[in-house]
Amino acid sequence: MEHVYAGQLDACQGDAELKPRWFRPRYRALAVDGKGQHGYNLGHVLTRTMRAIIEPLNSDPEGARMPLSEYERQVLLFNLHVGVVPDEAPDMGMSEVVAMIQERFKAGDARMRVGERISEAEDEPEGEHTTGTDEPVNVISIRKMDVHQDGTVLMLLHHGDARAPDPALMQIETGSVRNAGKRADEGLAHAAHLIISTKHRSPSGQSRALLERVPNLGRSAVMAFLNRLLRDASASEHLEFEDHDTGRIKRFHPRLTGQQQLSHRLRADLQAGRLSRIEFITRHVAGGFEEPDRVVPTTQILVHKVVNAPTGRAALDLLERAKAFARRHHFEEMQIRFRKTDTDQHLSPRFATDIADAEDAVYSRHEVLTGFDRPLEQCPTDFCAELVGKMIALFGKRDLWRS
Repeated sequence: MEHVYAGQLDACQGDAELKPRWFRPRYRALAVDGKGQHGYNLGHVLTRTMRAIIEPLNSDPEGARMPLSEYERQVLLFNLHVGVVPDEAPDMGMSEVVAMIQERFKAGDARMRVGERISEAEDEPEGEHTTGTDEPVNVISIRKMDVHQDGTVLMLLHHGDARAPDPALMQIETGSVRNAGKRADEGLAHAAHLIISTKHRSPSGQSRALLERVPNLGRSAVMAFLNRLLRDASASEHLEFEDHDTGRIKRFHPRLTGQQQLSHRLRADLQAGRLSRIEFITRHVAGGFEEPDRVVPTTQILVHKVVNAPTGRAALDLLERAKAFARRHHFEEMQIRFRKTDTDQHLSPRFATDIADAEDAVYSRHEVLTGFDRPLEQCPTDFCAELVGKMIALFGKRDLWRS
């Protein structure tokens, strides 16, 4: 259960801007029925219901960015962290994780069927977009995968959506429109290049990663897909460890987390905006509403309302003090909410608390690649060498990687 509770932000004593606000719960249900079968996803229902009541969806201007033409591509920059579940399991490295994914690919098992259209919102928690209907109509797969000796990992990801409408094409001169004619067993297809570098790392040791921006293959969807492959691989390989506290043998699996490489617009936006709320997020939950084998706490959020919104430099200073509070109290992430007064747009960027300067980093960083010699295909079946070369070159541009 993710629960949010009121509290004092003692790092900001003397500031009258902050007051405790409200709580937002997230539940993960582990219920099974009397026959030993998994019951209905109560946690999913509770989470969605409470969110609908408490908090309207926030706009995500970054999530809407897509390739502008057949001679351009946008690339998302982010870091990849390797964790393990449960936390007390032995650590694993990126090379081990890549080897597990490669084995699934070589065995022909690097695919996942999904029951509903995958959200492109970058701030949507992983996993919530993979629940759905009884008839899986989407599929994500690794079409091709290469691991180079220098530690560069290339993946060509495919996504097919059987529920998408027939693509419509217009004759430019006359304006006449025709449908491409999708058959009953076909789905609208897109491909995205994912490149991971185990050589280029963040100061904290995370691997750098690049993802081509296409519909239905955003960072959240790709992370959910890769983590599904890792769970399946761990189960087939019987990954186990001995819990030193209990002496029991337990299963474990690695888990990838994609942390956004951040852009540099918060300074300007806050100076021309109005800060309304600061949230502190941790996944180290000491307790909460839980029932054995049914409901367990997963995330805890501390929410503060900004009642006297500072502007300009004062807003950035407040954010730095809040970040210091978050780190002292072991909150891994922060989320702020503010409104841009010039456009009346509400934004809610979320970022890790271990970044050096909060004012320099909020939005996902995207780089636009241009200058291609030939048109880029919507769903190639092989790596596009020209695109791959331009993407790999981004690893060497230090000014793009702020954390």
